[in-house]
Amino acid sequence: VGWVKADTKAIQAIHEHVITHNPRVSVSHSDHSTWNLHIKGVQLEDAGLYMCQINTDPMKSQ
Repeated sequence: VGWVKADTKAIQAIHEHVITHNPRVSVSHSDHSTWNLHIKGVQLEDAGLYMCQINTDPMKSQ
């Protein structure tokens, strides 16, 4: 599972590894089918659409 901020195409996280240098971002999952992106202390710069992607053929996103 990968998380991307859609407007900037900035990768936020891949699987359980946070890629962004923003310490307020984290990822959790309760099993391998439910994943969540968390942003603590949301700020105006965090506004936008975030997209999760999974590796499938063809690609699926939500």
